[in-house]
Amino acid sequence: MNEIKVISNENILGNDFQIYGTNEEPLFLAKDVANWIEHSKVNMMLQSIDEDEKLMETLFTSGQKRQMWFLTEDGLYEILMQSRKPIAKQFKKQVKHILKELRKKGEYKVPSNPMEALELMFQEQKNTNEEVANIKSEVIDLKENQKLASDEYDHLRRTINKRVMSVIDIQKLYGQTKEENKQIKDLLYKDINNEVNSSCYVTTRTQIRQKYSDRALQTAFNWHPNQSTLNRIKDIQDGSVEVRGVSNGY
Repeated sequence: MNEIKVISNENILGNDFQIYGTNEEPLFLAKDVANWIEHSKVNMMLQSIDEDEKLMETLFTSGQKRQMWFLTEDGLYEILMQSRKPIAKQFKKQVKHILKELRKKGEYKVPSNPMEALELMFQEQKNTNEEVANIKSEVIDLKENQKLASDEYDHLRRTINKRVMSVIDIQKLYGQTKEENKQIKDLLYKDINNEVNSSCYVTTRTQIRQKYSDRALQTAFNWHPNQSTLNRIKDIQDGSVEVRGVSNGY
């Protein structure tokens, strides 16, 4: 097995920091990472990541060649993400910045004067702000694409029920028998559900997403049965045709 080489020596947050391997496939000594995040058991730390995120390589140290565990870049990020130590997040940002510079310029230049250090600080702050903005956007998108919560769904269902009963009373859409009244209600519920679902780009009410919650309620509140539905109801009331409605759920 070939001896692994150090490609960069740095100091991050007061800790000596070596990067091994290559710029494209950097490796990090597992015991060093454990020391950074104050993890007392290296073997336990290694067990928390996948097999392809760690590997054993030959390292020349203290005058001897030894087999040592290393973390890949993905393995390092996974360990830092799992850690609850505040320093882990800071390490991750610094490592990402160093690797970015290594890949871009072939080396990482430590700030040599206050102005360079200040520029680096501002750049890191900008990157942090962009990360926060991206996270907020992802959270908002995730929330908006969630299905309606049970209380929201119940509120929509009650709004639909009230609107249907209101339209029946206002427009006197009554049948002569219990069966006719049921058929009329079936037609009205089918009509309002179709309109609500269509306005929210879904085929069933249970598929409505959070971002369309207000639209669904507004559509239900302002709904009026279409002329085709009214014509079929009139046929039922006149007894001229037997219409079998299909219930869409009340």
